[in-house]
Amino acid sequence: MSSDSFRWRINVAAVIMDAEGNLLLARKSKDSKHLHFPQGGVHNDETYEHAIVREVEEEVGLPRSAYNIVTRWGGLRYFYREKNQKSETWDGQQQTWFLLQCRGVRPETDCTYSKEFEVVSWVPYNEVRADMFVSFKREVVMRVLKHFLPSGMESMTEHMHTLDMANAYRYRPDRPHPSSEDRRFYAGGKEEMVITMQELNARMMYAQRRLDSLYRKENTPPLRMLILICGPPGSNRKSCLRRIASCCDPLLTRAFRPEWQPEEYDMVALQQYPAESEIRLMCRRMQDRNFDPELIDKHEMELAGSGVRLLHFHLHPPGGTFQEPDTMLPCYYVPCEKKWYRDFVITNIIVETLEKLLAESEKILAMRS
Repeated sequence: MSSDSFRWRINVAAVIMDAEGNLLLARKSKDSKHLHFPQGGVHNDETYEHAIVREVEEEVGLPRSAYNIVTRWGGLRYFYREKNQKSETWDGQQQTWFLLQCRGVRPETDCTYSKEFEVVSWVPYNEVRADMFVSFKREVVMRVLKHFLPSGMESMTEHMHTLDMANAYRYRPDRPHPSSEDRRFYAGGKEEMVITMQELNARMMYAQRRLDSLYRKENTPPLRMLILICGPPGSNRKSCLRRIASCCDPLLTRAFRPEWQPEEYDMVALQQYPAESEIRLMCRRMQDRNFDPELIDKHEMELAGSGVRLLHFHLHPPGGTFQEPDTMLPCYYVPCEKKWYRDFVITNIIVETLEKLLAESEKILAMRS
């Protein structure tokens, strides 16, 4: 039986760490010998992030204001035991784990909102052992802890920085480019990714539509975004552009592959100026030597200075020659050997960028009121 033929319940779980490195763990009852991290199912009308915020507040009483969401890791599965009441409907759970960092030390908790747990405790992360957890969850839990909090790390702050996808793939001349086998931000495979991409699609649509609504009704700054999918021959730029475009709101997005001559770059750049509340996606060959890099940089800087948010994604095929970017603006090098993982990385960075812009607009609106 293939893994896709099993029935998986979509679930979120949280590793909650305070400012001193203690992890919040809970017991079903005071007499229970096993510990648990907060977790729960995802409702049809919510994103994974909304689900984890709800579950954490319901199960351990921590409000959203008490912590920051550092990162997530999805595509992890485990099977239920036969005596589990959910096993009649589901064979197991497909989980997305979140790392939450509290703003203080051992913040106050409250288990009275739910019957899930009776008592919680804070345990130093380097003292957590596999035998503290129930056997059928043990492998996944320890894999998550090793991923989020590996042993031997010298600085927690620097480690947290490496868990940021946008930072990990952002080009920096002082470090090597990402490997084509770099899969640090998703634990599962192509089958597990289907539902995750649906969730990213929903977040993308919501952010675009909300930004458009705030601009039209509340006069907040309009969204203008230009996304460039760049890469050498064989990097499948066009298929990537089509896949990313399918996640966007079709009424607020334009996607195309322009053909132009080198001397026409300035004219084309101005022609592709995104309209208000619009995302424009373009693809072109990376480091085309017929273009003048200074001219490219000049006009892209002009666009950025006029309020356009530019995102450069440089696709890096396996065995391909690594080339430095032809722009001074932020850009991301994404391995493209596995198309589904390439699409996940790019979509995730775009979604997080949109959500940051949305948070800024919501803040402007709150300050006005």
